[in-house]
Amino acid sequence: MTILLSDCVAQVESSNNSGALRYEPGYQPSALGIGQAAKFATGSWIDNLTAETIAKCSYGRFQIMGDNLYNAMQYSKTIWHFVATPQDQLDIFNEFLTRGHFKDVPFESMLRSEVVAFALYYNGASVYADSLTKAYQALK
Repeated sequence: MTILLSDCVAQVESSNNSGALRYEPGYQPSALGIGQAAKFATGSWIDNLTAETIAKCSYGRFQIMGDNLYNAMQYSKTIWHFVATPQDQLDIFNEFLTRGHFKDVPFESMLRSEVVAFALYYNGASVYADSLTKAYQALK
């Protein structure tokens, strides 16, 4: 069985739970992310405080931040659709990878330096590489 980078990320971020939801109280979303969340996240108008809360949460198997989803990734469906649609989650994850010049490759084919570079891109911390490696070992 081939274990992809996405499998490891999903294991670390959500225990592979497509319905996972996490509020990130210290995260500061962009004004554009809040505005786009207000426009698209529920399918009808919502106030800015509710949109900010949606932008400050991470969703799905890969724990994509609402801010990234509606700002950088230009998602135009509801947050409920995103959480209920594992394929959308994988598509957004792969688009996020592409933007960072990464690919969803077999984890075992990645050099340690590539795992660390991805960890910095995806999570902002090089120690995230250790979490991904542990997830890979557990999935084997």
